[in-house]
Amino acid sequence: MQLSIVADPAGAVFGLWQKVNDSPWLREEPGAVDWLELVEAGCEDAFDFYENVLGVGTSQMAMGDGVYSLFDVGETSVAGAIEPVADIPPHWLVYFNVADLDAAVVRLTELGGAVRGEHASAPGVGRWIGVVDPYGAAFALLEPEPEAA
Repeated sequence: MQLSIVADPAGAVFGLWQKVNDSPWLREEPGAVDWLELVEAGCEDAFDFYENVLGVGTSQMAMGDGVYSLFDVGETSVAGAIEPVADIPPHWLVYFNVADLDAAVVRLTELGGAVRGEHASAPGVGRWIGVVDPYGAAFALLEPEPEAA
């Protein structure tokens, strides 16, 4: 596996890695990375950078009263991009899949982590909340919406 840690022009740090054949990348199960989100003021200004470096496309979808920006590989959205709600440095936020968001938050706080902000939800996505570990590293927990039977 080859790995490089780099930053976009605004300073959001991320990793580039080349997958080795048969290397597992877990998705859509508890504990796996479920979503990635660029949090950066003027995030749309970074789209050309990510399109040229990563070869992704960009699109937008309606969300609430506004739009949500997406990074796409082919027809599949693989990450999102949002404006920060506070004056925080540019970064990539990692969402980890959990089977039960409420239970995961209880366990997180028992282990010294803390909740940041309020629970949020979106149809077709699920429920999530921003959190930090005991050392201050930020991430999010996401309980995906159950698939329709």
